[in-house]
Amino acid sequence: MPLRILICGLEGSPVAEGTGGIERLLVGWSRGLAARGIEVHLVNVACAGVPRVDGVAGHAVASLTAVHALAADLAVDLLSVHNTPWLAVGAPVPTVVSLHNRPPAWIWPRSEPGRSRAGLAAACGVSAVSRFLAGIAAEESGREVAVVVPFADDTFFAEPLPASRGPMVLFAGRLVRRKGAGLLPELARRVRERAPAAEVVATVFDHPLIPDPDVGPLVAELAAAAGVRLVPGQRGSADLAALYAQARVLVVPSMWEEAFGLVSVEAQACGTFPVIFADGGLPETLASGCAVPVGAVDRLADAAAEALAAWSPAGARGIRAAAAGRFARDTSTDAYLRFCTASLAGV
Repeated sequence: MPLRILICGLEGSPVAEGTGGIERLLVGWSRGLAARGIEVHLVNVACAGVPRVDGVAGHAVASLTAVHALAADLAVDLLSVHNTPWLAVGAPVPTVVSLHNRPPAWIWPRSEPGRSRAGLAAACGVSAVSRFLAGIAAEESGREVAVVVPFADDTFFAEPLPASRGPMVLFAGRLVRRKGAGLLPELARRVRERAPAAEVVATVFDHPLIPDPDVGPLVAELAAAAGVRLVPGQRGSADLAALYAQARVLVVPSMWEEAFGLVSVEAQACGTFPVIFADGGLPETLASGCAVPVGAVDRLADAAAEALAAWSPAGARGIRAAAAGRFARDTSTDAYLRFCTASLAGV
């Protein structure tokens, strides 16, 4: 019999194409597993509607506490939870935990970190999205942690590569200071000193569930900055791919240690050259691109200006090809399936 798996979304965040990075991964993995003959069930938790993914059974429950009952009712072989390790405790079926963010994202409640540690111990397998995050999780849990690298969705690899692009430097992350959004006016000034026609384009996006007080003041600050243009953020994959394909360069100037950095991977799938701060798991996202020391805006501007000047259609095709070799959905889905089956075999 084929493997039967229940994949649990994040509480309050619908698993759909146009939502956050974790949700896009769950949609892609679910679709890929179903194409491999796996019976996949995908559940929304505490949000409207059921997931709608071809070949996948969608469900909805009112809270995380109802996930165990659903797993038992469906009689699945494996429960797959994401950033919610405590769900492995008392689960009616073997459970794998996938970690997508640094703690405290998966320490809940904050006052009881022992619950998450107990979940990491109870799981039949634990994975993380980067070697950097796997090291943190291994230290926290005292157990081996697998690495399952995320992917850029097929939509990004299918986006037509234009024959020409303007001198656009794109910032496509959440518009918050820890992601480096506050550095954009200085970056724009320094890039324009080197490439006067350049512009920095920033997407106006904040997490719908965890709004950040930075966003409002940053919008006003960036709207007044010379050489910075704001565009609506958090679009569906197709719109986001079209935006990446307009830019020659993507900047990811995060001021904290990212677990991974899906925007870098998606941009490379669209032939866009990423320039990142070398922190956390971000360097693991580079099939092509450049990493500079954290906080070194001048080095960031130098690298962005050089990439603007060096852009060519052939170079964009090369960036896409390199990304396809490391970050294709099939590659990631195969790794996720190996992780699930190996974990279940150890039960």
